[in-house]
Amino acid sequence: MLLDPEHSCNHMPQMPAGCRLPYCATRRCALPTSSPDALLLRVTQIAIAATDLAEIIGSAIALYLLFGLPVWAGVLITGLVSVPKP
Repeated sequence: MLLDPEHSCNHMPQMPAGCRLPYCATRRCALPTSSPDALLLRVTQIAIAATDLAEIIGSAIALYLLFGLPVWAGVLITGLVSVPKP
């Protein structure tokens, strides 16, 4: 079962092709500071960032275990590979 909010939102019909969820949500919503929608947007962005961070750290540890690369090198490699292409 896939619970990744960014993956789920990319399959919505109103989502433009190639648009990342935090960018589209920020562009679409007005951001008054007291709005519950603004709070939901910030919480969603934090969840997406935490998911990306866990992916990068997990990949770095996997590269360390598989090939003996230092973890910092694994973070750099994973970061370079996972940057979205324009």
